[in-house]
Amino acid sequence: MNLANYLPAACAVLTATRDLAPMSMQSPNLIEYLVGANGLYARAVRREISACLALWPGRLGGEHLVAVEPHFRLNGPRVPAAIVSEMLDLARLAAPEEQGADELLFYLTLGEAGWALHVPPQEATTVSVRATLDAHNPAYSQAVLEVHSHHRMHAFFSADDNREEAGKFRLFAVLGDIDTRPTLVVRLGMWGYFWNLAPQSVFEMPGEVQDGWATDEA
Repeated sequence: MNLANYLPAACAVLTATRDLAPMSMQSPNLIEYLVGANGLYARAVRREISACLALWPGRLGGEHLVAVEPHFRLNGPRVPAAIVSEMLDLARLAAPEEQGADELLFYLTLGEAGWALHVPPQEATTVSVRATLDAHNPAYSQAVLEVHSHHRMHAFFSADDNREEAGKFRLFAVLGDIDTRPTLVVRLGMWGYFWNLAPQSVFEMPGEVQDGWATDEA
């Protein structure tokens, strides 16, 4: 994947000094690069989330530079466990044992009333899924989080996911092993850069759903 094809032109390179303000929602930039005493970082902000992630952590000289602290902030509640359970139930319905198992795609939006789950019109196979709704549909254009199921496969992000999810600033998750030991993996996507996050930082986890990153390390 050529990252340059997905990064926005509206960007700036800033020096991390003590008087550097947080990125504003009114910024003309979609992404800002920060040169700090501890390396190169990228940050972005939208109403629901703000993040700063490390691109190249390392020591840099300069008496005026300060260290940049990477962060991910969800500006609202976590996704309720009831919604996670509903996605799991719907994913199981899309993958009956006696028939071929299809993936299933969900969009989640976050408004004043909290999280809302959307199941868009979609075309799915055992190894892929894509929405067929218009890109201007609010379920897609306002989505904070995209989740797709891997039915009986493990939860992981594929090379196809990397390509499809580049060029967006939102959260992504995969729900896997839905019949045996359901797991979730979550990452932040920032215009082609990705950062793996603990699922618990985004979701209230039902008891039957496990952290897929921790499962991989076990």
